Amino acid sequence: MEYKREDFLVESEDDEYITSCAIDLMKRTFTLYSNEGNTNSAVCNTTDEFMNVLETIRLVLPEKIIKYVEPVSPYD
Repeated sequence: MEYKREDFLVESEDDEYITSCAIDLMKRTFTLYSNEGNTNSAVCNTTDEFMNVLETIRLVLPEKIIKYVEPVSPYD
């Protein structure tokens, strides 16, 4: 299946839409934040699953709202 960004754009500003996406590479999680204050998270169990979701996120969302979580070192 091919994803096109146009298929995911909102029709009206009254619709709920994603304002930010936080990607944690170490935990393989995606957290989506909406304009209405809602938050949804997805945890990927495998690397393949993570890479598929990451590819879709990069295709669908504008780059400016995608943020990457800084890895935390146990030695800091």
